[in-house]
Amino acid sequence: MIVNVRCTHCENRFKEEEHVLGQSIPCPSCGLWLKVEAGPVLSGTAMFARAFATEQPKPEPKPDVHHEEKEPSAWRNPAVWIAILAIVAVIIFFLVAVVH
Repeated sequence: MIVNVRCTHCENRFKEEEHVLGQSIPCPSCGLWLKVEAGPVLSGTAMFARAFATEQPKPEPKPDVHHEEKEPSAWRNPAVWIAILAIVAVIIFFLVAVVH
């Protein structure tokens, strides 16, 4: 027999097999665990189930933002440029001193 289940949190409707009666199953949409009990029979092959939440609803997922945390480039640091200029100045000073 097919069991029609409705999630108490997100109102999602889904179908399960009869063997889930008396068990807790997760809602395929929001993941809330629901205890499924027999409800009114629709026909010889289907019934509505009564579902009760067995845990608190999961928080809504945060939007998937792809901001990778990277360390800033060393080339953006002014101290790197000052050090490079100082080395170049020292080299130039010694080259000029050696020539004269």
